[in-house]
Amino acid sequence: KDPPTNRDELFDIGIAGALAGFLTLMLVTVLGMALGVPVPETQVKMLEERNLVGPVTWPSSPLVFSAIFWLAEVSGVFTPPQGWTLILAQTLFAAWVGSLVTFLNLLPIWQLDGGHVARAVFGSRGHRLASVIGLSVLVVSGYWFFALFLVMLIAASRQAWAAAEPLENISPLSHGRRASYLIVVLIIILSFVAPPR
Repeated sequence: KDPPTNRDELFDIGIAGALAGFLTLMLVTVLGMALGVPVPETQVKMLEERNLVGPVTWPSSPLVFSAIFWLAEVSGVFTPPQGWTLILAQTLFAAWVGSLVTFLNLLPIWQLDGGHVARAVFGSRGHRLASVIGLSVLVVSGYWFFALFLVMLIAASRQAWAAAEPLENISPLSHGRRASYLIVVLIIILSFVAPPR
């Protein structure tokens, strides 16, 4: 596989898959709501007592779920009747998994997509610092096993901490791409989900 031509191309490679994944998980979340079934609240209480259903709240569910549910409620699109609760379809689990994968993949670590984006934005030295910060975020948020796995991969790699290097590394990243790094940070925040207990 050929290395990226310049920092702009490296940024585009890193962000393309993550954006596609994030948009897909948003669509699957909406599908989970659309296929949901309104149930009387008395039955919901019985189901909750048997641990068959539970609330969809942060941090066990990503903030993107809350944002989509809020938009649906405000717009009146998926609002159940008074005294009823919407039981979401099982497709929401696929969106939860997609959110977790998006969060992990976009952290600015090593050869992950977020690592490619960080290398394009911050340069080689900044990429190493961003990788350490990203690994720390994994440990603090409860994904220490994934952080350990990545450290073992980094240690076993011939490249060690090195990121993908563009062929031409003199031209700076375009201003538009640099500004759009805020979108990457927002997606990381919206897709964060706590590890299952």
